Amino acid sequence: MAGVISPDSMDESRVFISAGEASGDALGGALTAALKQLDSTLRFEAIGGVSLANQGVQIVANSKNWGAISVLESLHVAPRVIQGFRKAKRALQQGDPGLLIAIDFGFVNVRLIQFAKALGWKTLYFMPPGSWNRAKFEALQTENQAHLPRYAAFSDAIVTPFEWSYHFLQKCGTNAYWFGHPLKQLLGNALIPRLEDRTAGVAFLPGSRDHELKINLPIFASLAKNCPSSTLVVAPNLNFNRIESAWRKQLPNPDQHQVVQGFAIQVLSSASAAVVCSGTAALEAALCQCPHLVMYKFSKQALLEARLLGFKKPQFIGLGNIILGRLAFPEYVQDDATEHALTQGLDQLLTDHQERQSQLKACQEVMAALGGNQAINQTAELAYNLLKGVASPTR
Repeated sequence: MAGVISPDSMDESRVFISAGEASGDALGGALTAALKQLDSTLRFEAIGGVSLANQGVQIVANSKNWGAISVLESLHVAPRVIQGFRKAKRALQQGDPGLLIAIDFGFVNVRLIQFAKALGWKTLYFMPPGSWNRAKFEALQTENQAHLPRYAAFSDAIVTPFEWSYHFLQKCGTNAYWFGHPLKQLLGNALIPRLEDRTAGVAFLPGSRDHELKINLPIFASLAKNCPSSTLVVAPNLNFNRIESAWRKQLPNPDQHQVVQGFAIQVLSSASAAVVCSGTAALEAALCQCPHLVMYKFSKQALLEARLLGFKKPQFIGLGNIILGRLAFPEYVQDDATEHALTQGLDQLLTDHQERQSQLKACQEVMAALGGNQAINQTAELAYNLLKGVASPTR
């Protein structure tokens, strides 16, 4: 049962973070560090992975391999996701309520935030699911609150990374905030060398889900064969040794091609160009001022599901293009994502001065459109105020 919040009570200084995928885990780790700066006595538990664990957070359920796109892929991971969800519910039931911070991953978090709210927990949704879908939110601007997402009804506060979802949520009367995109703060004061001074060759970011890696790795290896040097960035949640071995077997001169785990921002900041799986990586490339191609291929099963469900291809899949509302960064989706097409696109990025300059200008536009650069710190302040029952910061 919830009581009066007291700084001296460890049970009432609990923070539970729920992050179901690699990108959410990275943000959860950064948010944990910011909260510890505000109060070193906070006790943290989480659904999460490497980044949260590295912050000393007690991992109640490991979400390392929870990521999925299609129905079939979701069924494959469903047993461990459901098991993790049950572990989280048990943890939330033990001791006095504190603050639950849900990060994206709506399948679990929409249910978990509702469950926590009923137990008396304060609830904050950070990076709400689908917030990237600009077309959807702009269309909903003219409609009524019947379309308000389920998570909004159980969230004491919502922090969204995009201005368009903020305007919609605010119009519906929710306690919504937009502090800018958190990636801007993660980028921080990183030195971004001029393109002519960059030495890391081409960066390849194949995605953070197993099925993405299975499809993308052979294509990326074929592209790398024609590059003097390259760096493959392996997501923290994936098996580094297995991926490194598979990558090097496909290359005639493997010593020219580095493999690193994590450090996407550092690699993109030093690369002359990049080929990225759509998602967070595309936005990271834009913020690092790295000219890039966006590619995505569904598995055969996922593609069949999409057709059966009547899924319509969005106008753009790259976050940079979605933000700008135009095709600033070339996209190669499904049948268009061939080795030949990607090779031509990459050659143009590396040799065409006008194309590179056009992308650099677009990168600056993306940076400007993403708001402030203290989103993680400001979200931490909001979260701490919710936990302690004091007034929220100014939007």
